[in-house]
Amino acid sequence: MQNHKDFLAVLVFRRNYTEFLRDATAVDFEINTKFQKVRADTDMRFIVGNKEVLFFSAVNEVQMELMKFNESTKFDEEVLKYDLMLCI
Repeated sequence: MQNHKDFLAVLVFRRNYTEFLRDATAVDFEINTKFQKVRADTDMRFIVGNKEVLFFSAVNEVQMELMKFNESTKFDEEVLKYDLMLCI
């Protein structure tokens, strides 16, 4: 136990580390304040804005165009049968 007290004395008095003697509530408040500031500065919701709505709208338009294209490429079997019968 004496070693712990000696170490604390070295930190506080010789190196002037008085930060270790602060109230835990004040330290908690300071950490939370700094965290909230960093969180607010890096919040992607405000940086991106409504870009995801525009992106999903564009994706839906592309999907609709691709579905239309896919439908247009379907081959009618009856037409093929008829054409083959004409060739025979």
